[in-house]
Amino acid sequence: MKRRTFLTRLGACTAGGLLAGTDPLLSAQTQTRRGPLGIQLWAVRHELQQDFHRTLGRLAAIGYRNVERVSWFGHFGQSAAALSAALRDAGLRATSTHISSGAVLLGWQRHLDDAHALGLEYVVCNSFSADEVTSQDDWRERADRFNQAGDLARQGGHVAGLPFRA
Repeated sequence: MKRRTFLTRLGACTAGGLLAGTDPLLSAQTQTRRGPLGIQLWAVRHELQQDFHRTLGRLAAIGYRNVERVSWFGHFGQSAAALSAALRDAGLRATSTHISSGAVLLGWQRHLDDAHALGLEYVVCNSFSADEVTSQDDWRERADRFNQAGDLARQGGHVAGLPFRA
C-alpha cells in the first residue's frame, strides 16, 4: 500500500469515527469517566531542563492539567514547594509520583514530605529489579518493609487509606 493511500484511509476512518461519536479517546463520556488528561514529566525532561517554566506553560496550553513526577529526576532544580508553585502558576497539578523500590527503604520520609508539599494523591513503586527479589523470603521482607512504610505514612498524617492523600 502506498503512503498516500494509507493516510487517506486513516483520515477517512478517523473522520468516520468522530462523526459517529465512537472515538473512545475523544468522546465526552470517556473524558468525564477518566478525568483530565495528564503527562509524565519524564516525557519532557529535556525540555524542562532547558526552559522549566516555559515548558510547564506549554503543557498547560496544549490541554494537560495533571502531571506525574518521576522521583529520580528530583524537582528539576527546584524545591518541592517551588515546583508546586510553578505547576500551580502554569495551571497544572501534580497528582502522582513514582519511586524506585529502594526509595521505600532509603529516604522514605523525604519522599513523604515531598509528596505532601506537592499535594500528591499517589506515590507508586513502579517495579523491582530482578536482582532485588530472588526468593520468597525476599518478597516477604519487601512486603514487611512496604507495610512499615505505609505505617509511617499513616502516622505522619500523609495517608488516609488509599489513595495517598496529603
